[in-house]
Amino acid sequence: MIENNAYRVAGLIGLALLDGAAYFWEIGAHQTSDNLFIALTLLQAGIALAATQMAKVQPRATTVGIIFVAAVAFRLIAIWSPPLLSDDIYRYIWDGRLINHGFNPYLHVPADPSLAFLRDGLIYPHIDKRDYAVTIYPPVAEAIFALISRISDSLMAFKLAMVGFEAIGIAALWVMLKQLGKSPLLITAYLWHPAPVWEIANGGHVDAIMMGLLLVAFALSAKVFRPYLSGALMALAALSKPWGALWLATLWKPWDIKLPLFVLAFAALWYLPFVSAGSGVLGFLSTYLHEQGLDSGYGFFLVGLARRMGASPGVLWLYLGAGGAILLWLAIFPAFAPNRSLAMRLFHAQWLTITFLWLLTPVYPWYFLLAAPFVALQGSWSAFAMLTSGFWLYTFNPDALDFNIRWGASLAVITLCAFVDFIGNRQFTKVFS
Repeated sequence: MIENNAYRVAGLIGLALLDGAAYFWEIGAHQTSDNLFIALTLLQAGIALAATQMAKVQPRATTVGIIFVAAVAFRLIAIWSPPLLSDDIYRYIWDGRLINHGFNPYLHVPADPSLAFLRDGLIYPHIDKRDYAVTIYPPVAEAIFALISRISDSLMAFKLAMVGFEAIGIAALWVMLKQLGKSPLLITAYLWHPAPVWEIANGGHVDAIMMGLLLVAFALSAKVFRPYLSGALMALAALSKPWGALWLATLWKPWDIKLPLFVLAFAALWYLPFVSAGSGVLGFLSTYLHEQGLDSGYGFFLVGLARRMGASPGVLWLYLGAGGAILLWLAIFPAFAPNRSLAMRLFHAQWLTITFLWLLTPVYPWYFLLAAPFVALQGSWSAFAMLTSGFWLYTFNPDALDFNIRWGASLAVITLCAFVDFIGNRQFTKVFS
């Protein structure tokens, strides 16, 4: 037994070293070869699976230490590297700086001449759409940007803050795994996957705030169902990133309008500081939808494919109608379920999230982070596929395959894995159980 444990510890250390080396390799690969970068992320995803299998069967203090020390090391590598995959963090810093100087970010584009005194050579030149776009981020995200910026408006401060929100979510994941009667070291599947490392520790994406708040909302109601507390936390999550509103569906009770009214009123309060922008509090949303092709349909993979094959523009409304009906059913169904346990609410949240992201077919990989907790909590192959194949959507170098091929391949893999989840294949459960 002691010998087996020693082999397992040595194996985990070896996997951690290989994983860490891959991160350093990816920093260079991102500038030279998309295919190499993707191959390395696939390797790391496989390492996450192997490490989870090894850790869960021997959850000793040494194992826990290796898992978490390695997870911290991976994130430190990513934090110290400049943002490689997205420039969103520069807008976060700018918005925080703007608010702290008394300006409304829903009214002023970064290139506004009145803001010239706030520009610098480190942040301003990297802001995307600075000539014509006001911010798109909701008010809770803006408030957090302002708070971080008041302390420090450096890249490092914002990255550390987002990793801090991620850490809160990780703690909640640990609690919920124990509440579900599962090995808490199943969290390795999340901690060692490259998606949260690159998208949160390196990219500093606001999705970390949303995830942290959503997971805490579930964890706090693990033993005693607290719909109003959870509703408030989930409203904060949705006002950090709108997708967070999806999980609110797990709180409703049939014909009870008090909770929805409470959540709406609570959310409205957060818009009061920005009310001078009027309808402009929606920020850059309408133009964003147009730029992403969501108003024409080309931003949805299946609609775009149908349009290129000769379908009429009406196929978009058919897609939105059918997809909306499915999501509405998934949102209403939990309210009538007699079982309000943590396991059942997570089950509902998982399928609502997976279905929404499948229908949305996002081209930005960090959107898939909303599904990340279900890799550890539910052993979801489709969530794992979203996180892993999301890297296929990045394009930096000329060796990348045609984007539509990569986009379609990602959707195909996610669909296959969702089918495996749906029919209850036990293979994944053997690893994550």
